[in-house]
Amino acid sequence: MRFNKDLGDLNGMHQTLHKQGVLALLEGDYAQARRYYEQALAISQDLGDSNGVASALVNIADCAVGERNYREAGRYMRESLQITIQHKHVAHQTPYIFISIGELFLHTGRRARGIELLSLALRYPSLEHTYKERAQHLLTLYRASVDVIQQALTIEDFEAASIVLLDELQLPENTTLTRHTPYTDETLVEPLSERELEVLTLVVEEHSNREIADQLFLAVGTVKWYLTNIYSKLGVQNRTLAILRARQLNLLP
Repeated sequence: MRFNKDLGDLNGMHQTLHKQGVLALLEGDYAQARRYYEQALAISQDLGDSNGVASALVNIADCAVGERNYREAGRYMRESLQITIQHKHVAHQTPYIFISIGELFLHTGRRARGIELLSLALRYPSLEHTYKERAQHLLTLYRASVDVIQQALTIEDFEAASIVLLDELQLPENTTLTRHTPYTDETLVEPLSERELEVLTLVVEEHSNREIADQLFLAVGTVKWYLTNIYSKLGVQNRTLAILRARQLNLLP
């Protein structure tokens, strides 16, 4: 009986901390919001609650984005995403994490990828209204084109997308992340990850998606996501143009 009471107290405390964190985040008090979420994270870890841990981690990441600590935000988002992949019962957190990662990408010059992730998150059937508004607001703010949104709407595999994002969030230490504002016409060259270069090399060798998947021990859906990322980073729409653009940039031997 005592154990159940203590468990109930901790759950109640966790919910209170989460609500306080949300309010502080909305008020722009990122330092205070972080303190609430860090306490919530500690409670979730004590309870062995992977769902609560994933939620708290991405909330702390949102605080880091607000503070413009983008590298730190990426680490928290990556850790949260790993939990959703490892624990299937936490998979419902994935679209919420995508929204946070999408916002991070928008802030750091990866506009096309950010828009794709936000658009994909909006496909989740039971996405809470508050998060829908957040995603739609960001898409409007960054003038998301119908073409880019429609491209994202053809992708359905959240798990494959998550696996690819783990690579994208694993940035080299010498990568500099700076804030980018909406409405910018700046064209940024975002480096391809090692895995994306492997996929691109096999594309040049005229392998099919299935053959690439078999050679790299990946699911076909994951290969498609890598190709989407490659096209987005190179600013192209198909394999032929990707090869031409990669050669122009001396990415291929």
